[in-house]
Amino acid sequence: MKRLCRASIRTQLLFLAIVLVVFVSTVATVSEPFICGRHDKGLVISLFAGRVEMVLEQFGRSRTSQEENEALDLAGRLGISVQRAPVKEAPLVYQPGMPSDEILPAVRELINDGILNSLRNAIAYTGQPAALTIRVDNTRALSFQMPQFPSSLWLAPAVASGVLKIVFPLILLAYLGSWLITEPLVPFCCGYATCQYG
Repeated sequence: MKRLCRASIRTQLLFLAIVLVVFVSTVATVSEPFICGRHDKGLVISLFAGRVEMVLEQFGRSRTSQEENEALDLAGRLGISVQRAPVKEAPLVYQPGMPSDEILPAVRELINDGILNSLRNAIAYTGQPAALTIRVDNTRALSFQMPQFPSSLWLAPAVASGVLKIVFPLILLAYLGSWLITEPLVPFCCGYATCQYG
């Protein structure tokens, strides 16, 4: 480190940049699988939307009450909370046999509400899950309860990732930078103090 202190400013800045890149890359490589690997919210939303379409497809093709109940049982096996709803409450329409490009965006809008809303929901949690009502024909509609994601599961990993990748590297950079700047001045200060008060 003494050699580094005696080096030029350009060399010291290059050293700091290399240390910062290596540190951030190492932390990201080690921590990413543990922080975000099992908490991909986008993947969960896509899977949920696909299961909703499976239930709608079977329910839309049903012609008897028994077949409708079988579709609702399928939703229960898939872990989806669903119930019949009035047709007038349905903002979306699903036609059996035709893949819909509206369900996934609607589910994503209700669930993936951004970091600001996530912070607000974590502070003032109401406990009321959102619901999406979809019409399958002129007389039938289903209301799907959206899954709830605890803030500790989805918000905390994002915060932890930001702290590890941004805050810690900046602290390290500030510490090394201040040390490299002040270390060469210590002998001069000591010599001046000795001459002044010696």
